[in-house]
Amino acid sequence: MGNQKIEWLSRVPSSNQINNSEKYKDNREFEDYMSMYYGNEFNLTTIPNDTREKVLENFRQFILRLCWKMCDTLPFNDKLLEYATCLIPSKFDYEKWTGLAKQFEKNLPGKFIEFVKDLNKYDENIEELKTKFEKFTKNYKTIADFYLDPELQNSYPILCSLAGIVLALPPSSAEVERIFSKLNHIKNVKRTSLGDNTHESLMLLST
Repeated sequence: MGNQKIEWLSRVPSSNQINNSEKYKDNREFEDYMSMYYGNEFNLTTIPNDTREKVLENFRQFILRLCWKMCDTLPFNDKLLEYATCLIPSKFDYEKWTGLAKQFEKNLPGKFIEFVKDLNKYDENIEELKTKFEKFTKNYKTIADFYLDPELQNSYPILCSLAGIVLALPPSSAEVERIFSKLNHIKNVKRTSLGDNTHESLMLLST
């Protein structure tokens, strides 16, 4: 193993070093901190057996730290994800449904009374709805299909609208970031004279 690899291993952070990184609140500052320790490549086959476990454990700790950091950036302080579990009938929770309605009250203007009526009716028929949902999942249908069911929409229009809003939210910004990456490939230094209409058409074709 070359001197460069040995030097790289010596820069792998310990658990204490990773835990100390909590003080870095700014994302860029956090990246700079981690870059002091990590190289650009990671190849397990080049690491001796007696060192491999230590390296893997340090990386596990690093990934855990990243996950916790990602949780800080989720919308509504994770309340949205907590509330969204109530969309599954078997996990029905009156308070969580109400929490969702409050999070998206601007999308349901003047409909809170109708929402409460729908919710009470939903609560009364919850056992029937559980059975209906199980049939949907057995037929390989999703929770979105469940709330798009015409019968359900006629019976609980406000609840179905609210469920549609929640289920339409993107789980991450990855798709948007992919679009920007494609934009850089399409309009590069050799194609700077592309018109807006052509550019838009090429973007649509690429997606």
